[in-house]
Amino acid sequence: MSLETDAISCSQMANMSKDKINFTIFPTIENNLDRQEKISIMFLSTSEKNLLQAYKIITDLLEKYENNVLYQWFSMDINKENWEEKLLESLLLIKNFQVIRELGFTGSEEELFRKQFQINEREVSPNLNRVLKSLYFLCDDLSDEETKKLVSQFEGIDIHHEELELYLLHWIQINCITVSESSGNLKTLLQHLKKMHFDIDSKTYLSLENWNEREKRNEISKIPRNMQDALQSLDNSLPMDDSFTETRVNKVVQNKDEIYDFKKGLCFIINEEKFDTRWGKREGSQKDVEKLKETFEKFGYDIIVEKNLTEKEIREKLKSLSNYTKKNYDCIVLCILSHGEKRTIVTKDGKSLSLDDIRNLICTMQLKNVVKIVLVQACQGEYLGHDTTDGPSSEEILSVSDSPYKQSTHKLMNNIQFADLAMFVATIKNFKSIRNTGQGSWFIQTLCKVLEDEERITWKKLSLKVKNIVSNQRGEVCEGKMRYPNITQIPEIVEDSLTKDFIFQKRNAFPWINDYTSLLLIKCLTGNSFNFKFSCRFFVAKSMKTNNTKTIYSKVVSDFN
Repeated sequence: MSLETDAISCSQMANMSKDKINFTIFPTIENNLDRQEKISIMFLSTSEKNLLQAYKIITDLLEKYENNVLYQWFSMDINKENWEEKLLESLLLIKNFQVIRELGFTGSEEELFRKQFQINEREVSPNLNRVLKSLYFLCDDLSDEETKKLVSQFEGIDIHHEELELYLLHWIQINCITVSESSGNLKTLLQHLKKMHFDIDSKTYLSLENWNEREKRNEISKIPRNMQDALQSLDNSLPMDDSFTETRVNKVVQNKDEIYDFKKGLCFIINEEKFDTRWGKREGSQKDVEKLKETFEKFGYDIIVEKNLTEKEIREKLKSLSNYTKKNYDCIVLCILSHGEKRTIVTKDGKSLSLDDIRNLICTMQLKNVVKIVLVQACQGEYLGHDTTDGPSSEEILSVSDSPYKQSTHKLMNNIQFADLAMFVATIKNFKSIRNTGQGSWFIQTLCKVLEDEERITWKKLSLKVKNIVSNQRGEVCEGKMRYPNITQIPEIVEDSLTKDFIFQKRNAFPWINDYTSLLLIKCLTGNSFNFKFSCRFFVAKSMKTNNTKTIYSKVVSDFN
């Protein structure tokens, strides 16, 4: 099977870094960067094979070449690979937009680069070491006073710098911490941050903790940049799957923070597979439905599947979610699988339904105490994500202006019902999402795989892992005679008003099953009917946490006799 696109038009994002960045521009760059910014750029662009030597190399360059340090850094053979993209991504991260403008990039080009590089994501980067990127965000988050406290906790350090990046490289050099491309032994660093009362629920801390856990679990393997998978296709739709979760939940104390575990959940799936209009059939979408059902049933969720609905029917179904409060669901996961355009999904009759409409339909006063998670498998635009630089694209780059509407008066509206909502979409704005016609979509299949691999996982860790895994997948799309290699996808949380973190935890539908199996073995070994029946009653009562086991007991005994 070949790759196909659900988009009306297919085009790659322009990438002109190699055309506009060369070694002649370094005098201009260095004149507009201070010492701290230069160190940050060298820190971010350090390759994995250069990590143990990076501290000495950078400190030597700073001492010898005060005004020409970046030129010397990127001239080294060990730093030359893809150096233009590394420099550009680093400039975007440190937010020096003056230099970017002087390099000749327009505002719209800069915005496209920011989206391609996913600048605000700690664990996503097409060019830089992702663990170092997470560590850079730590440096950016800490105040001067907090930096001094952190440095003072590492004993035996006889160096004195103002820049935390240099300390981090020194700690790597002396093996206080270790870093690879996809993991790191950051245990000591995390312990020191906890002692400082650093926010362990922050994105920065969770990201560092995730890299450390991957090291702990020996999850060092990296997804190949070219996946030999000819069964993928693109959903030209806005990813818009929502999961709803009530706040009437059981508390689980973990690390002295309140994390919630649900009593009863509902997974509501809307699968738009066939369309009455020019939109093509979404081959492989049924695979996503089957995987979602299989996965969420393991977590104790009730499942409802609706298929091929019109715009009016979807509105009615979403309005009806409020009725499910009568069944005491404290979590509703809404999954919408469809085509889409910017900030919209496409319905069976070819009409559009915006993300804002979906949010307003499900955020009702009846569900105000329900945590709402929306998962959307759909594209958000016409661009294909691409991780190589084969020269500029012929596609026109459009910029988005600010809203022209200005109000002299303020309108009031109740916003209480909009709390506890998260929208997790398959891809960032303006880009397409990938669907394997034989195996299902990257986004949904990955999310289900992460859930199934964990007995229990918090929402924050789940969303981070899904973004991390999907952003590292690569594939090839074929349309007619055209081949588009190294295609990428980056999921995004487009809205988050959650007031708490919560746990997805697998449920055992038959909590006494292990004891039940054990009893069979006891009976076979002892042959003692009386002792067997007595043990059976005891185990069932204990595992079911109830004394009302007469019916269950009778069935168990009859099964064995």
